[in-house]
Amino acid sequence: LAQGRWCLTCVRAPHFFVALQNFASNTGGAMVSGRIFAQLFGDKLHRATKEALLNSPVFVRFAQESSQAAKGAFNEAARRAEPAINKAVSGDTAQAAWKFGREGLRHLEKQATQAARRAAQEATKGKR
Repeated sequence: LAQGRWCLTCVRAPHFFVALQNFASNTGGAMVSGRIFAQLFGDKLHRATKEALLNSPVFVRFAQESSQAAKGAFNEAARRAEPAINKAVSGDTAQAAWKFGREGLRHLEKQATQAARRAAQEATKGKR
């Protein structure tokens, strides 16, 4: 490219690429130029690759098939677990857990009511 012309693959002038090449050869070679390249083009390359893969017919087919397989596996696991879940919910242990939960909730409500009363009393004492 002649000096002053623009590069078609980049918004920047071709001088940038010459400077990049000189910088890479002076400071350690390919590793530095690779880092700069990744910094400049990595995000755009990542987005373009992601779009291309997600929109490809092969990926769409794979996603549909794996989704159907996962749904089938989930349904099978739920079907097998249903008797154990029903037994656990209807058993004495479950009933005791519900009872303790209700008692715990009553206790929390009682404590909250008492704390609110104390706060109201403190507020009226502070006003006097």
